[in-house]
Amino acid sequence: MATLPIDGSTQLEVLRQKLCSQVKEIQVTTCQKLQELTELLEHGDLNIPDPKAIRVELDIPIPDPVKDKLKEEAKKKREEAKKDKDKDKDKEKDKGNEDEGPPCGPVPTNEKMVALIARVKQEMRALKEANSVVSLWLQLNIPKIEDGNNFGVAVQEKVFEAMTNSRTKIDGFLTQITK
Repeated sequence: MATLPIDGSTQLEVLRQKLCSQVKEIQVTTCQKLQELTELLEHGDLNIPDPKAIRVELDIPIPDPVKDKLKEEAKKKREEAKKDKDKDKDKEKDKGNEDEGPPCGPVPTNEKMVALIARVKQEMRALKEANSVVSLWLQLNIPKIEDGNNFGVAVQEKVFEAMTNSRTKIDGFLTQITK
């Protein structure tokens, strides 16, 4: 069997020290980050007094029902004619032609919203990473449960539970923001 140059307890202690330094850095930068985000909300890109400012006009024509009906009939005729030919080749071609998109072409994206979403996602990812570091640090600092005074352990477990709930909410937000 191969032996590890560093035993498990030493590796755990190195990890604990690394996490402690990261948590201290998070503590130092938290106030600064809160000030940055407050400034961003009050005077930055996220301060939008009028929602019409981020609105983008869409130039999507209203489809003509008569033309749509003629297109459907022509498509059915083409499909019937193709049934006589090799079915495998036709299925591959039909899959590519099924969804042609809107008749006006691709719909442009709202560049203002894309930029705002990118900024919010960046901040949420940073929050998620800091949350994970603090949660791991908290788990490593929970003392052994002994007979008698276990109040500190219970408090740390409740704080860890709250951190887990916030991480779940952050994940949900990151998932929903793109929809």
